[in-house]
Amino acid sequence: MRHSGPYRFALNCAFGALFLCAAGAVRAQSTRLSASCDLGVVGASDTKGFLTFDREFRAALTQQDAGIMALLVEYPLRINDGRGSWHIEDAGSLQRRFQQIFPPALRSAVLATKTDALSCLAAGVMYANGTVWVNRIASGGKSPGPRYLVESINQADGPETPRNVRISCQTARHRIVVDNGADGLVRYRDWDTPLSLLEKPSLEIAGGKETSEGTGACRHWIWTFANGSAAIVLQTIGCYEESSGPPSGAHGQLIVSVKGRPDDLSWCF
Repeated sequence: MRHSGPYRFALNCAFGALFLCAAGAVRAQSTRLSASCDLGVVGASDTKGFLTFDREFRAALTQQDAGIMALLVEYPLRINDGRGSWHIEDAGSLQRRFQQIFPPALRSAVLATKTDALSCLAAGVMYANGTVWVNRIASGGKSPGPRYLVESINQADGPETPRNVRISCQTARHRIVVDNGADGLVRYRDWDTPLSLLEKPSLEIAGGKETSEGTGACRHWIWTFANGSAAIVLQTIGCYEESSGPPSGAHGQLIVSVKGRPDDLSWCF
């Protein structure tokens, strides 16, 4: 049956709205790489740029081509391993230490991770459960448009080495170090400013608790100590929303909690 006049106009509008809804749904899904990865969380508008990076990254690992890989990482490249964190500052350093940065176990784990099984967070895209983190780097100055680069590497292989100093930092009122005491227990030492470090600490607590939260680049360490009715917590910085992030230069936060009082929070530099 054919329709004309106002009825036909309304029918066409209804079909037009349906088409627009369907088109909108396609656009809404255009950034979805997998069930656990929507590239929209890192600011992408489609999957094309990432899929190009993914092919190049896998080729560089397969061929062990340091030259290609040098174009796919952000400098300084951060590597976390059993000894702590270290950085690669330039392409020449990456080439000289390629096998140390991308050992066989890491290459195998990344290459075994299917593209449609990758996970995405606001902090980036994870390969091999956070072994390698990739982020979308915005353009700036004379640099080209946004592109994907390897931002950090977490090497799971290799033994954990004993650590002594966990963290040292300074707030507006305190100079703090968390390390192992002579008894091997984790201890907290705090010198109130302007007290000299050559003097006895204002506060020293042994037998603290060390834990961590998060995975990959979001992993951060937490040390908790009891001081009478107060709980003292010192923690490194993990992932955070841009709107609530730490001030520039901060690498920890001190939290002092006393029951019945608001927590006392200080950034640690």
